[in-house]
Amino acid sequence: MMNTGNRVIEDWKFRLYFETGKWRKIDDDFDDSNPFIYKEIKHLRRTFVYKDEGLILYKPLNNEPLIQKDTKVFGAFVIPKQGEAVIELKWEVLARDFSKKGTLSLIIEPIIEEKVIVIDVENDEDLLPDEVTIEEKVVKNKNYTQPHLYGSYAAA
Repeated sequence: MMNTGNRVIEDWKFRLYFETGKWRKIDDDFDDSNPFIYKEIKHLRRTFVYKDEGLILYKPLNNEPLIQKDTKVFGAFVIPKQGEAVIELKWEVLARDFSKKGTLSLIIEPIIEEKVIVIDVENDEDLLPDEVTIEEKVVKNKNYTQPHLYGSYAAA
């Protein structure tokens, strides 16, 4: 996210709404599975996921302003439902003296790997009908850079 305007944006937050019924999972990769570590780092958290609303919220640490030409990057991901080709997103920036909304479309282009297993048989009676199995394989985008937890930001 970049402030391309001429004013400093203060007291701001960014909301990203995912189209209902098109996704299986949204997340921000913030690991809260270990309560002891979470207790120590929760004050560094910038993103919050509200799965029931299909919402990811970004709030800067210590209410840090977004100055002109500055960029903020945060990590989030979505796993679409099988067969979905497009997920519509609504975004919203809310600030003290500024607000802006918009929409964008995530185009889903699955990569299909085909695997053929040939089983040799001795007799025609041992032949089995062809079987097609679809297995889901979820991988991280190779171009994705995880934002650093302690305040520096990945290049956009």
